[in-house]
Amino acid sequence: MIKFKSLIVIILSSILISLVILLTILGLSLFIGWKEGESARRHMDIVSQQNAQSYGQLISIHNLQAVQENKGPHEGKYLLQGTIKNSGYRTVSSVSLLVDFLNSGGDTVYNENLLPLKAPAMPRTATIAALSLFTSGKESPLLPGKNTRFKCVLNEQRNKDVVSPIKSKRFATNPNEWSGKFDYRVTKVKF
Repeated sequence: MIKFKSLIVIILSSILISLVILLTILGLSLFIGWKEGESARRHMDIVSQQNAQSYGQLISIHNLQAVQENKGPHEGKYLLQGTIKNSGYRTVSSVSLLVDFLNSGGDTVYNENLLPLKAPAMPRTATIAALSLFTSGKESPLLPGKNTRFKCVLNEQRNKDVVSPIKSKRFATNPNEWSGKFDYRVTKVKF
């Protein structure tokens, strides 16, 4: 016959081994789920980059300018503003742009990633109906043949080679400063 102490050791060992196996299976399933989600995000990123290569030529930016905001929620901050147009045949739900600030020699002094379709900060006179769009942080779709104005706050608010010409409205006093010219390219498009 098995002694009582041996029986307790066998039962506790079995419980411990079962617990280790259960936790291993749980950890493995969580890891696989995380990897699948990461893989799906990577796939969507690649698809949106390919969309930018094929459909990006149908998206254009007009009247692009850098300004210092005088009033509103971004008072005193430097912004890029302009108009984005969808000359294509599909509704665009998201666009990502890379805007290069060029010096007098045509070299990039600074670049900025923009999401021009993303809802701007909520204005003080927003209606209740517009409140959900502003608070969601989502991008508003751009229909075929339509355009919309945008304002995006610059990430770099202190780089004197970029913001000094915006503030003084005098461009390219030295070769490292922004000359007032831009170049842009569409880096991602989602439908």
